[in-house]
Amino acid sequence: MTYLPTLAVLALSVLFGIYQLANFPPTEEIETYSVLSEAAVTFLALMGLFLVQKLRPFKEIYVPFMVGFSALFLSLLTDVLDEFLEQPDLITTVFEDIFQVAGYVLIVFGLWRWTTYNERMIDELHELATTDHLTGAYNRRRFGDALR
Repeated sequence: MTYLPTLAVLALSVLFGIYQLANFPPTEEIETYSVLSEAAVTFLALMGLFLVQKLRPFKEIYVPFMVGFSALFLSLLTDVLDEFLEQPDLITTVFEDIFQVAGYVLIVFGLWRWTTYNERMIDELHELATTDHLTGAYNRRRFGDALR
């Protein structure tokens, strides 16, 4: 399994972080609790990026999850950096607010696609388990289910 897309998002986020560190002044006061809680949530979004790679063969599910977790990770990273740097409103509006909403919407869309896919697979497995492969006739299991 390759983690190339996740590593690309990580590289982009490192470049984005370096850009922010080089261009924005530091804040005067840092709230430790906020930094720790926001960093923990950002780490969870990063783990989501790695876990999504297992869904790669299922493009209809993988793409919304990958884009959603990427947007969410960049949004949360910007939120963490906002604790250390005086960012302009444009950065916080675009990268924190818009990316976060877009990320959550795409993740929910991916969940919807995943549940739809799972329902189709359950129906297909039930059909395979209750019919003869060659003739398409109902098998003993199907008759037993009907009698119950």
